[in-house]
Amino acid sequence: MTESRRGINLTADQFSKIDSQLVEGTKLGQSVEHMATYCDFPVSTRTLRRYIDSNLTTTKKMDTPRGAVFKPRKQCVSKEHMAQIRNAKEGRDLASFIRYMETQPFLMFSELDTVLGKINEPKRLLTIISPITKLFYSVLLPNGKSISIKKAFDHLFTILGRDDYTFMFGVLLTDNGSEFSRPEDIEVDSTGEIRSRVFFCNPYSSWQKGSLEVCHELLRRIIPKGSSFLSITPDSVSLINSHINSYTRQEIGGLSAYDLFVNSFGKRGISILKKLNISRIDPDKVYLKPELIK
Repeated sequence: MTESRRGINLTADQFSKIDSQLVEGTKLGQSVEHMATYCDFPVSTRTLRRYIDSNLTTTKKMDTPRGAVFKPRKQCVSKEHMAQIRNAKEGRDLASFIRYMETQPFLMFSELDTVLGKINEPKRLLTIISPITKLFYSVLLPNGKSISIKKAFDHLFTILGRDDYTFMFGVLLTDNGSEFSRPEDIEVDSTGEIRSRVFFCNPYSSWQKGSLEVCHELLRRIIPKGSSFLSITPDSVSLINSHINSYTRQEIGGLSAYDLFVNSFGKRGISILKKLNISRIDPDKVYLKPELIK
C-alpha cells in the first residue's frame, strides 16, 4: 500500500469539520446521503462511508441509520382469515392489478399497510405511499378493525374532495391483513359511487409493495418496533409525515418526496400537501429519532 493511501487526503481542519457534521447529523437520525444535501463535504458520500466503516470518525457504523441488523418478521395467519381474504380478493388480486394498470398507464397508485405499536395495544398507523412520487402519509387509527380503515378513507375523501382524492388514492395496493378484508368499504363513497379500486399483493410478499417497506424503516427510526402508541396524537403523526417527506432520497435524485411532489404537480401539489397537513422541513432540521414526538 502506498503512503498516500494510508492517510486521509484532507487537512486536519477539514476532517474535524466533517467529523462534527457527522456527529450532529446522526444525532438527528440522518443518513450520510441526506447530510450531503446541505453539508459542503469535500469528499464523496462513498468516502465518508469508508471513513465511518474504518472507525476513523467519531461516528461509528452502529450510530448511522440501518447500522443495526433487522430481524425478519414472523407471520401467523389463521385459516378463517385467509378464507375471508380469498373472498375479498376475487377480481382484486395482483394479476388483476397489473391488468388494470396496463389499461390506465397515466394513473398513479398508492401502496397501503398498517404498522403496529406495543403488543396488545389497539392503536396503530395506517401508512400510504405513492411509489412514483415517494410521498408518504400516515393516519392514526384507534384499532385494527376494518371500520377504522373505512373512516380514515372517508375522512381523506372529505378533506381532499373527489378530484384530489381519486388523483391520490384512486388505486390502492395492499397486503392480506384482516383490516383490509372489506375493500368495498374503501372503494365506495356514501352515495354508492366508486372512488377507489383496491387490489391485494400475493400472501407473504411484502416486496410487492417495496416502496412502503422502505418508508417503514424511516418510520421505525422515530417509532421503534414495540413502542407504545398510547401517547401518539394526530399532531404527532403530522409531524412524522412532514419529517419523513422532507428527508432526501437518492433514488429520486437527492430530492425529498415533498420537493418532488411540488416539482411534479405545482400549485395543485402544494394544495394537496396543505390539505394533508404535510409541511416542508429544512434539510438540516430533519429529525428521525424518537425524541421528535416526545
